[in-house]
Amino acid sequence: FFERSISASSINKYLACPLDFYYRYIVEFGDEKNVEEEIESSTFGSLIHKTLELLFQPFAQRDSKGLAVVPAPKNLTVRDIQKMMREYKPILHQQFLKYFNGDDQLFLQGKNLLSYEMALQITYNVLVKEQKFIESTSEIIFIEQVEAEMETSITINLMGGEKTINFKGYIDRIDRVGDKYRVIDYKSGSVEDKNVNFVLKENGLNSSFTSCKHALQLTLYCLFFKEKYNCLPDT
Repeated sequence: FFERSISASSINKYLACPLDFYYRYIVEFGDEKNVEEEIESSTFGSLIHKTLELLFQPFAQRDSKGLAVVPAPKNLTVRDIQKMMREYKPILHQQFLKYFNGDDQLFLQGKNLLSYEMALQITYNVLVKEQKFIESTSEIIFIEQVEAEMETSITINLMGGEKTINFKGYIDRIDRVGDKYRVIDYKSGSVEDKNVNFVLKENGLNSSFTSCKHALQLTLYCLFFKEKYNCLPDT
């Protein structure tokens, strides 16, 4: 298993249920791949993610591999966000249409219609929040990367020897706000403070990470960022 690059989701799977981890990643039963009659939460989130990626990608200073875009895009402004507010609906519609093999009747009625309308609202809410953030700061905002592919390695002592573990993942967005950096991970579901505020518990790291839903993923993002930018993100 450790000969491959490890993701945060696989570690979270192990912490939540070692048996589920065994079947998914060791035996590799995998997931049955069918077009869902009723859209699942993971698919729902991925369609919103892709829409946001397409909206912000033209402003990214670097491509997903970290190579500089030439010529470099300009900074992000309120006017750019307002333009996105006019463009996001057909982009999201196209993502749903692509997923449902071109049949829009599969998501323009029933429960899938509710999911589609909710996706529209969530995407709009993200853009509204982005506009408010830009309006609230005097700093110039640049988007460094969108869907940034990241890797890092750590070496641990194991059974009297050293073991190198490789990690890989994708950061939804990296922004440069003035001379500070912020790492953004989109979540389509509800997120509370306890889901992101990590507290080290007396009974160890396993309990600490399992009690804070997104802590492991955010920790790994910080490792990725430090490897790439030689510093930790500010937010």
